[in-house]
Amino acid sequence: MSAYAAMAKAVRTHHPDPKTLLIAYTYFYDYGDEEKMYNQYWSCPKDPKLAERLYDVNLMGCYTKHDRELYDKVTLARKHLTKPMWAISSVSRVNPIQERYTKPYDSLSPQRLEQKIVQCAALGMERHGVWPGTGWIDGMHLAAMGNASRFIWAHEAFYFDGKRADDQLTVTPKAAFKEWCSTAHESGGRIMVTVFNFTDQSREFIIRARGAGETQTCKVAPRAYEAVMLER
Repeated sequence: MSAYAAMAKAVRTHHPDPKTLLIAYTYFYDYGDEEKMYNQYWSCPKDPKLAERLYDVNLMGCYTKHDRELYDKVTLARKHLTKPMWAISSVSRVNPIQERYTKPYDSLSPQRLEQKIVQCAALGMERHGVWPGTGWIDGMHLAAMGNASRFIWAHEAFYFDGKRADDQLTVTPKAAFKEWCSTAHESGGRIMVTVFNFTDQSREFIIRARGAGETQTCKVAPRAYEAVMLER
């Protein structure tokens, strides 16, 4: 921690502008599991809960965290970290700095990258970095980033200015399966539900507002996401 404190002090001394952000690269930890936390600290003695006291933003390494697991990891981290969280993902199998290859599943296709960026925004992460590996990035990845950005911009009032409203409704797949997630945000008297399908098949979901609220059916294409509006 003394090393982090020295670096943070140096940056703030030379860049006193309040707009200067100190960003800490952060891992997803299994908070609450004493054995896993013990092993984690032995392999990398860095406690995000202590380090974030010196920094403004937690940059979450999402290279190997995707889909439902990413949802669960971010949800857990939110319970233990207080500073904003941003994400960084990978689109290439080649990592020249460490001279090794990323597993194929962790190298995102344009479609998976678009879905993941929107998912992170729905989880409150306002920035998403992309690690291109060798320095090259396919044009379709740029198009995917553009698609995700335009969708997020259109719904900023919910994702970044609204409040989570998951407890005001239920989302249920018509046919039970595990690889999906959803978020709900309230803003301006409306609730927006974003449903993510992490499979290679189209899936249908039933969205029910609690009490005497409305019910809607939502169909989500393979590896896609859909936003549904509910009136309060």
